[in-house]
Amino acid sequence: MPRVWRRQAGEAHWSRTGSHWGIYAVGFTNSADFPAIDPLQKSLRGTSDLFLTRLELPAMKMIFSTTFGGSGEDSGWGIAVDRRGNPVVGGITNSLDLPGTAGSYQPTNHGHTDVFVASFQLRHGRRIRTTYFGGSSDDLVDGQRLIVSGLEPLQGTVRRPFPTVD
Repeated sequence: MPRVWRRQAGEAHWSRTGSHWGIYAVGFTNSADFPAIDPLQKSLRGTSDLFLTRLELPAMKMIFSTTFGGSGEDSGWGIAVDRRGNPVVGGITNSLDLPGTAGSYQPTNHGHTDVFVASFQLRHGRRIRTTYFGGSSDDLVDGQRLIVSGLEPLQGTVRRPFPTVD
């Protein structure tokens, strides 16, 4: 069972990918000089962006670090690792232009602040798949846990109207 450490503004997830143990950390930054190693996004795009960093154990060597976001404020609040070792991040955003939303469940921001879920596929094509998730008011995510089926249940606070499926 993976170990998860939580802090108020982010989370670290200890996981095993292949034969290597590592820690993924997620949060937010407004630093223009945030360390980038093999990044998917080379610099900040908004006031603040989510960061995703992977450290290899036991040396705590940084092997991957990127920022991710649109033109507004974006932050990562929860992280899980899927069956293939790819990080899946839940967070909040007020950006209207997050990358990777084409064809997603909710491709646009419906309120001032919406939840988003982003799957970072770091091997074989290196791409990001993202969806917004929220109603016309502010929505927040408090955490995320990966379950066996590979789906990411989210926990958070919502205000009506909020999308539901019967």
